[in-house]
Amino acid sequence: SAEKILNSLKNVRDFDSGEEEKSSVDLRTGEILTDKQYKELFKYEYGCRIKEFNKYRYSHYVDKKVNRQLTNETIYSTRVVKELDKKGKKEIENEYIISKHTGIYSKDNKTIKKFFEDEKKQKQLLMYHNDPKTFEKFMEVYNEYKKESNPFYAYYNEHKKFITKYAKKDDGPPVMSIKYRESLLGNHLDLSH
Repeated sequence: SAEKILNSLKNVRDFDSGEEEKSSVDLRTGEILTDKQYKELFKYEYGCRIKEFNKYRYSHYVDKKVNRQLTNETIYSTRVVKELDKKGKKEIENEYIISKHTGIYSKDNKTIKKFFEDEKKQKQLLMYHNDPKTFEKFMEVYNEYKKESNPFYAYYNEHKKFITKYAKKDDGPPVMSIKYRESLLGNHLDLSH
């Protein structure tokens, strides 16, 4: 049978006897096999049996870790914005990472001022696009106190109240943080459903 042939071939090695004809040796018995005897092991009837030999066993280890880390990144809030391309001809959709700037009334916060200094930075603010009347209130405060390091701290220090969202009766909720477009979304893994 094919299994016997395979087992017998495990112990056969080439042996250089110095003769013209190559020889092989059976390591178990020590018998020297000539080339002719070696070829007899591979008769066609035995070759077919070897091809059909299918007693193989495979072991596949299944790794089942429950809390495996999917990515090594922070989860960001994003928004899709329709805008013109760089040439200004075609409308495209860009996805931006949205960040939040907190502590706008803090005395030490000097970075909030940069969002109101030039128009390009103003367009990064979400309230510039979504709530223009609240943005106008912020611009009024900024223009009045722009010589200060933090104009909104100066406003709060003088009036003892926060800037509120626009409302008809001027009783909107106080604005404690400002959201803005930080950068375009790069390579990412979409975790939304």
